[in-house]
Amino acid sequence: MQSLIAEFEHLAARGVAADALVRGSGGQAIGLAGSSRAVLAASLFRELQRTMLIVTTTTGVAETWYSDLHALLRGPADDLASPLRLFPALQTLLYDDAGVDSQLVGQRLEAMEALLRGDPCVVVAPLAALLHRTLPRGALAGAELDLAVGQELSPDALLARLTELGYERHDPVVQPGQVAVRGGIVDVFPVTAPHPLRVEFWGDEIESLRTFEVNSQRSTTPRERATITLTRESIRTRALDAEAVGAIGAACDEQAHELEAAGRTLEAKRLRARTARDLRRLEAEEAFDGSDHYLPFLYDEVATLVDYLPPDAVILVDEPTQLALRGEELAREIEVVYANKLAGGAVLALPAPIYLRYHPTQPPWAGLPTLEITAEPTVVQPPPIDFGLEPLPDFSGELGRAMEALAAWREEGQRLLFLTHQTGRLRQILLTHDVAALQTEDEPAGDDDAPRPLPPLPHKGELTIWDQRLARGFMVPARDLAVLTDQELFGWRRARLFGGRKLAQRNSTALASLTELAAGDLVVHLHYGVGIYAGLVSRMIGDQERDFLQIDYAGTDKLFVPVTELDRVQRYLGPEGKTPSLNGLGDSRWRRTTAKAVRASQETARELLRLYARRSQADGRAAVPDTKRQHDVEAAFIYEETGDQLKAIADIKRDMERAVPMDRLLVGDVGYGKTEVAVRAAYKAVQSGWQVAVLAPTTILAQQHHATFAERLGSFGVRVEVLSRFRSRKEQQQTLAALREGEVQVVVGTHRLLSSDVEFKDLGLLVVDEEQRFGVKHKERIKEMRLGVDVLTMTATPIPRTLNAAMIGVAVIV
Repeated sequence: MQSLIAEFEHLAARGVAADALVRGSGGQAIGLAGSSRAVLAASLFRELQRTMLIVTTTTGVAETWYSDLHALLRGPADDLASPLRLFPALQTLLYDDAGVDSQLVGQRLEAMEALLRGDPCVVVAPLAALLHRTLPRGALAGAELDLAVGQELSPDALLARLTELGYERHDPVVQPGQVAVRGGIVDVFPVTAPHPLRVEFWGDEIESLRTFEVNSQRSTTPRERATITLTRESIRTRALDAEAVGAIGAACDEQAHELEAAGRTLEAKRLRARTARDLRRLEAEEAFDGSDHYLPFLYDEVATLVDYLPPDAVILVDEPTQLALRGEELAREIEVVYANKLAGGAVLALPAPIYLRYHPTQPPWAGLPTLEITAEPTVVQPPPIDFGLEPLPDFSGELGRAMEALAAWREEGQRLLFLTHQTGRLRQILLTHDVAALQTEDEPAGDDDAPRPLPPLPHKGELTIWDQRLARGFMVPARDLAVLTDQELFGWRRARLFGGRKLAQRNSTALASLTELAAGDLVVHLHYGVGIYAGLVSRMIGDQERDFLQIDYAGTDKLFVPVTELDRVQRYLGPEGKTPSLNGLGDSRWRRTTAKAVRASQETARELLRLYARRSQADGRAAVPDTKRQHDVEAAFIYEETGDQLKAIADIKRDMERAVPMDRLLVGDVGYGKTEVAVRAAYKAVQSGWQVAVLAPTTILAQQHHATFAERLGSFGVRVEVLSRFRSRKEQQQTLAALREGEVQVVVGTHRLLSSDVEFKDLGLLVVDEEQRFGVKHKERIKEMRLGVDVLTMTATPIPRTLNAAMIGVAVIV
């Protein structure tokens, strides 16, 4: 991407902006369309080699900036050596003790540590993150723990130090902020690292350092050194002094007396109990959610990220007018929440606010050279710096119109650069529309994930494809250059995942389930029944040490399961509120239970056969053959379909075009493209004049499906709505009314879709995601909906164990 960045060095406006920042005056820049703002930032950073802070209105905008800069600034190895950092907002309720995402904390600490090291870097931060106060520089600078092979350190001493830094014991380690000890091995997941670290000891000496995979728990890459830092931004790494204890106690007494005087005795009791509990935790240097509320008591001074900036840093502000509005919105929200929590005794009154108030005329970064980037100028003097770049039209999947525009631009002599990670797919589309004379790169990356050199920029009238990605394209008239992205051609793009950390994922394997276990969890062994998981233990087998799962059963019975037999162990999934009795290794109850489950599953199978018989006799409708719009929707998919995807799509379409109700099971692991298959089936149903219901087991999954269906089909005139607890009652009623009138073509929802007040004008396709995760009553309603309509069921676990199927509600064990 360096040649694209270099193009900006030929723009006169870019030189003016750089000179203004060097002089310390800054200014305002206009005429920057799409992702050209990020290209400008990368160009300025490359020349100035000074730390740069980019301030955005929201987290979403910050992530878009980060994604673009990641493509522009990443090094040859695309690792943490990159100068780019994201400083996210914590996304928790203000002044609350709700759980904080450890990945977000890790990204924040990573950015703060990068600034402490002093090397020039680029930090992207939403306004809310900058207004949230954090540890002073000195507290973070002295909180790092350096480890090295050959270092003299005992496992107990390491565990004690990690506990001081806020790490919590969890065996096995599966997410940032956790530590586990097994004999002479200490596993720890630093919050600023993409992978956990395994420290192996020989006596009181570190023998080896290795990263390991979360899901398999197997060691991977050896390391010579490693650095571990705090897990939170509120850990006090020395004993809580008497002055701080006294200040917290005095503040609590004063506030409690005020509440009692106002007749709020219960609120006063709540405040005293809460503060006493938190004081005990603070004195024990224990990490807990909500501890950052006490920062003003724990330190003489608290800081914001701006306090970590070097004196020669430069600031880029994205849309200052919108930033001011966002600042006012945050201030109102903070004041209301804080006042309500004070009145309810939910928080302790602070000697200094945790959240700063934003003043546009005196921002936290006042005094540092600042370049404001905006669509509309807000200053007259000095005159804005006009880059003269133009936005590109959105073709929203209308490939014919897009090809006409490409041909016209090439005729004008424009240099066309297309950025996409789906180079093969784009080549196929362009060649199908007879767009020839392409200059493209070879497949870009090997197994080492290191990007290969990109081809040169196109000449006039040529089109070049790079295996890269930016959020939005733009046109540079002064350079006869048009930069296009997936957003312009297809109308959508895949969002990038941030942070690079891989947590344990829920899938169909028992090994993945193990990563979600903690000591004390109920588990089920295939042959021995329900027991309590006691953790991983090491035992000598002959002359070799091996790892086992210890499962405790009734009485003193214990079972040691080799890690090679993890497929025989499942996490217990039973009715909420009911605790099962433990099995004994020698009793016969488990055999009787499994026998009942088999009989119940057989009855379920017979019931399904009866349902299928009724469906086969029901009057079905044939969907219309594929239309041109159907082909346009499918061509707008930015990825190249796999052979299995194409076969599944063809089979489903063939079933839908028959006058018999379809009943298809679509099987594939997470991330293997099931949703795209469902999207195409849904559009075929819409083209046939039918409505589509997409049923998901969780609210989060429903929101994800809604976003995907709306993104893929919205630009083709399909109205996609969602029914879930995230929608207000008024919004739900409006959606229900539109469903009855046929104005909503696709509705996505949780079990809310199964309510009696949900009526369709003409339901033709039901898509059910992970049906086995719904309860018994919900399944009965699903069965009613299935009669006479096409059904597509998606799952990653098509054949659950017989007993597991019974436990999750396919049948009831009595």
